[in-house]
Amino acid sequence: MSKEVYAAVTPPFVGLHKLRLAEFREFLDAFLEHGEFTAAEDPDRKSSNAMLARVHDVKDDFWDFRVTAPHSGIRAFGGFAAFDTFVVLTWEYREMISDFDAEVAACKEEWHRLFGPITPMKKGHLNEYISNYIPV
Repeated sequence: MSKEVYAAVTPPFVGLHKLRLAEFREFLDAFLEHGEFTAAEDPDRKSSNAMLARVHDVKDDFWDFRVTAPHSGIRAFGGFAAFDTFVVLTWEYREMISDFDAEVAACKEEWHRLFGPITPMKKGHLNEYISNYIPV
């Protein structure tokens, strides 16, 4: 994860959004512990309960974690470096996102800043990205 994400999910959580940041941390911990996630491959046809969803432009293979509790949650953006290995680079409170494409672009810029020409893993099906998921 990026320093920005690490700072957000490292206790103690303070301020108005401390519960949301704690949920964000819990969400990331669940992923690390191979918890079950609902996941959507198609950004145009995803369920509102998708916890992990691919974003546009699909060919770039970036995704967002959708922390939905408490309402309205957090979106965290990144890409897969390897099977079951997701690199979270940027995040924002959901209600603060007015331009979703700009959030994705910021994630892509951060990826390229950190990894240069190395691109996120590109595979054909969810089971090539994550081991414990329910497609939605």
